[in-house]
Amino acid sequence: MGILDIFKIKDVCKDRRRITGADREFIKAQWAEVEQLVDLDKPSARNQALIRADKILDLALKRITSGNTLGERLKNAQDSFSDWEIYDGLWKAHKIRNKMVHEAGFEPPHYMVKDALEKIRRALEDLGVAIE
Repeated sequence: MGILDIFKIKDVCKDRRRITGADREFIKAQWAEVEQLVDLDKPSARNQALIRADKILDLALKRITSGNTLGERLKNAQDSFSDWEIYDGLWKAHKIRNKMVHEAGFEPPHYMVKDALEKIRRALEDLGVAIE
């Protein structure tokens, strides 16, 4: 292990420490509300759950990286995720949320919203925030 590897490990640990215990508890409580919305089993509630999950993700990313928008923070946080699949899935989930909010008449099917929620949950856990 070279000196550069030590700095990389230090940076990863530093990033994860910025999500404090209080932040983790807050995110966990907010995620419980997301799950309550999903349990209502109504399209509008599922859509609202995805919007709230996206906000929760934004909070977590604000703690570990810089950027003026969630998109910028996602780009800046790429190295904070353990693998490309999680990071790419997160982008896909965020794009679904954006289409819901910005495109009139876009109503994603329930399986698409549930998949997006799962991708956000996996990403939060990858950042060190245990949801369950």
